Amino acid sequence: MKSKARRIPGEVWFHPYLFMNFAMWINPRFEYFAIRFIYDQLIEFRHSAGDQYRGLTRALAIFENVDYAKVAKGLNYIEFGKHESNLRQKATIQQLKSLSALQEKLAFAINMGYNKNLEELINEMRRIYRVMVFTRNTSKISSDLSPPPFNPIQEYDKKKDRNDDQGNNTFKTPPVS
Repeated sequence: MKSKARRIPGEVWFHPYLFMNFAMWINPRFEYFAIRFIYDQLIEFRHSAGDQYRGLTRALAIFENVDYAKVAKGLNYIEFGKHESNLRQKATIQQLKSLSALQEKLAFAINMGYNKNLEELINEMRRIYRVMVFTRNTSKISSDLSPPPFNPIQEYDKKKDRNDDQGNNTFKTPPVS
């Protein structure tokens, strides 16, 4: 292909989406791997997000008069910044990973008794939403943003990381001196 635009002779610029389509047309093996990667990853993370939501709803069942739609709407606002139908079907892999982790952490906080009722959970979700909006709207996180004295979600991450370093996935209590 020859380009007569203001480019280096012999080079052609492709939009990334068009390049992928062109590359898949040229090489069927590449097409197979590209489609398999995209399909498998998206499906895997959609299933994971769905599984974590089921875990969260099981944890929510200990509260009285739970408004599951309100919780789902709050999750959408936290992760996507808006609420509309089929948002999870349009989500990126990163958004699905983040949503899955959020749901897992909220279920953990409920199961461990950090959130005693639905109102406490909703307030925690509002706090997370404010932090997410703040980080989305600024290019750098302010250093004076201090976390609350005790954050169950951070504690869960610390325990999980500590156990991953030991080579297992179970939670163990530290030895008593």
